[in-house]
Amino acid sequence: MSDGAADVRWLTYSEIAEALGIARESARQLVIRKHWGRRKGNDGCARIAVPKEALPIPPTPSDAPSVSTSHEIELRIHVAVLEAELKVLRDVLEETKCDRNRWHEEAVRRRPWWPFRRIELTDSTNTRTLAALTTQEN
Repeated sequence: MSDGAADVRWLTYSEIAEALGIARESARQLVIRKHWGRRKGNDGCARIAVPKEALPIPPTPSDAPSVSTSHEIELRIHVAVLEAELKVLRDVLEETKCDRNRWHEEAVRRRPWWPFRRIELTDSTNTRTLAALTTQEN
């Protein structure tokens, strides 16, 4: 003989209220009206035998909203466009840097006294040394 234990969930009044989206007092009145079984739990709180049919069914992954909403698709398109523009701008920047370096090398080659020579220093604290080197070359 089945006692129906598999068809019920033992919940507190607060858990019933949360599951059904109602106030705790409304949950208590619902238990009285439906004559659901009641026990005292180990923690001292009352546990109510709530039939599983009375509880809302949790959404399954197939019931979940579609990931491909129109807004998300629109945002993905904007991101793709921005990424493409960023790539173009990075290419232009790299080309500009190469062009700048080429012009600088040409200027230094044509005018050895060019005041803006680049001196590569490993220590960034040697700014005085850098200034001294550039003035000595002039």
